[in-house]
Amino acid sequence: MEKLNQTVGFVYFVMLLDNNGKRIYSRYFVNEGHSLYDASQQKEFEKKIGQTVLNLNVNKNNEGNIVLIQVDVFNLNEFLVVCKINKEIAMFIGAHEDDNECIVANILDIFEECLENITKHNLSKKSIMENYQHLALLIDEMIDEGIVINTDSENLESKVYLRESKTTSTSESGGGYFKSVRLLFII
Repeated sequence: MEKLNQTVGFVYFVMLLDNNGKRIYSRYFVNEGHSLYDASQQKEFEKKIGQTVLNLNVNKNNEGNIVLIQVDVFNLNEFLVVCKINKEIAMFIGAHEDDNECIVANILDIFEECLENITKHNLSKKSIMENYQHLALLIDEMIDEGIVINTDSENLESKVYLRESKTTSTSESGGGYFKSVRLLFII
């Protein structure tokens, strides 16, 4: 009997696509020489994933809008892809095809929970675009060079807001400093 892999060795990508398969956000954790290192290959890969998702048996209403959140797991190229689809967006995390899909799905659940809280429970393309900086910070705090380093949703959210407040206060204080220096030269 084959032993199940109980870890996730490496996350290759995190991406969000709209219902038409267009990129909202993507972050790749691959080294030079990997097929997804090149931006044009990434676009092609996203197109493949978008087509795969659009062909999934997703619950839609009469207007063709997705009405039910659905989780799917599929293999594409050498990747295990875990996908969560809601009304306006599809979220993806890609790991090695031999990784444990339950663990990857759990990582995606934590990511979604944090994103839901960041967007104030309005997970839509518009709210993601409005909170793009928070999304990027969330990924930075959760995954470092492809290795999942933090899965505590409360901790992740506090770090996202802490880093944002440090950035804001630094830029404000720096702006005040340069303003006072400018005034010295004007006088």
